[in-house]
Order: sequence, then structure tokens, then C-alpha cells
Amino acid sequence: SGIWAGVAAWRSRGASVLDVCAYTGGFSVYAARGGAQEVDSLDVSRPALEAAATSRRLANVRFFSAQPRERRTEILALGDVHLVTLREGCEHVVFPSKLYGICAAGRPVLFIGPSASEISRTIVNRSIGVAFDRNRIAGIAGALRDLRASPSLIKELSSGARAFYDLEGTLEHGSTRWRQLLDRVETVIPDERRDVGVTFF
Repeated sequence: SGIWAGVAAWRSRGASVLDVCAYTGGFSVYAARGGAQEVDSLDVSRPALEAAATSRRLANVRFFSAQPRERRTEILALGDVHLVTLREGCEHVVFPSKLYGICAAGRPVLFIGPSASEISRTIVNRSIGVAFDRNRIAGIAGALRDLRASPSLIKELSSGARAFYDLEGTLEHGSTRWRQLLDRVETVIPDERRDVGVTFF
């Protein structure tokens, strides 16, 4: 889309770009066309990515196979800032779980998606990163410039990301939240409908 073309072309000139969860490689292609020194694309659909690079004769794109789970934190820590997106209309049913892995690695987030979504509010209120609706292209570009020019801002947001994970991203916290949710569900189920083979732990 126009957003990825503009952001990638502006930010990538002379840079080394890591595109994680690259899918069909659209962002990687835009970054390479934008003058990136090299582009590394990570995704499980390697044939699609290789075909995309070959058809565009891109010599500065490298491909890696799916990495072991044990390297997840190491790989997530490679990026200075992580991009998280959410499609308009999905904000009431989707919370991108990748946020927790990013925060565990202590990296800030650039979120592009509905401002009314829970993940947008979380990123802003917890000082994890910056968030924009998809049509605010100038604001997105300005935020990238600010992040690039301010290591202290990157450090501040990285600290916020790790603090959020330590407080709300652990297995213990997740288990507690599920227990609370199931307790609330149990209180609204009529007594005559509870004996249906469902067990609340």
C-alpha cells in the first residue's frame, strides 16, 4: 500500500532492513527499491518471498529459514523499533499477540491501526511506543525521524516495553486474567444451564 511504500522508501536509504513476518515481502521490496543497503526477510513462506525478489531482480534481499524458537528473543532484539499493524474493523476482536514478544525483548513499537483499539491505548499509555491511524502518514514519518534522532527516546520506550511485559506479559499474569474472565462468565450463566459438561478450573 501507499503507507508501506512511503515509509520504506523514506526510512530505508542506505540502511540495513530486517523485515520479520514478511509474508509476501511487500515491505522488503519497497525497502530495497528505496535504496536499502541490504534487506533481510523472515517468514515461513519462503517460496513466495523468493519468487517476489526474483521477479523484481532484487540482489540486496536475503532469505532465512524459520528460526528455532530458542532464538526468538535474540531475533526480536535485533530491531531498534518494531512495526505492529491492525486492520480497521478488527479492533474489537483482535489484540496482536506479537506485542508481548517484542516487549519481552525490550524494544519499542510503532503501531499503525485504529486509535480506539486496546493495543493502541496500551502502547501509548504504557510508554511502549507510538501509535497512529493509517492515514496519518506525515505523523508516522515524523515519529520515525524522532526515534532515529533520539537514542534516549528509544531507551525510554524500551524500558517501558520491558516494564509492561514484566507486569502483564508473564504466564502467571495471563493465567490470572483467564481465571478472572471465567469467574465472570460463570456468574452470568443461569444455574439450569451450567450442567453441560463444562468445568471451570
